Amino acid sequence: MRDGTFFFYKWGVQYYLKGNYALWICFPDNHFVSRVEDFTGASRPKTVYEFGTHYYLRRMNVVRSVVLDVADGIPLWAEVVHDRNVDNDVKMRPGFRFVRDADLLYRFGVHRKLDVGYWHCRWRFLPHAFAQFVRRIWWKLTGHRMGQ
Repeated sequence: MRDGTFFFYKWGVQYYLKGNYALWICFPDNHFVSRVEDFTGASRPKTVYEFGTHYYLRRMNVVRSVVLDVADGIPLWAEVVHDRNVDNDVKMRPGFRFVRDADLLYRFGVHRKLDVGYWHCRWRFLPHAFAQFVRRIWWKLTGHRMGQ
């Protein structure tokens, strides 16, 4: 891979601490991005921060990127969503599904027994997702930029 190439990991898991459920989601512009850099010279590492924010990296013409899907049917990242997160929350993408297998979370070091009942997940998730949707619309109307 050439120096300066960014790797984006398309599929991941969001574990919601408060509701004790997890979602398998498609979110290719997430903050789990890696950059290939050459450290053999005198240059300092640039990382993703050289470009400002990860939200707009793939839209830049100067950025080479590779999007990775899954590894052996397993998502490539996980995040824990809790009340103190600044911006990690429901990503409103089609194709999400509830995680039914707690072993999937164990691979990422989350050792919790999930509440995976059909109604539990929906009654916990839907109000939270709706509130997040309203918040993001408000941000759009007031000029809030993601990542700030």
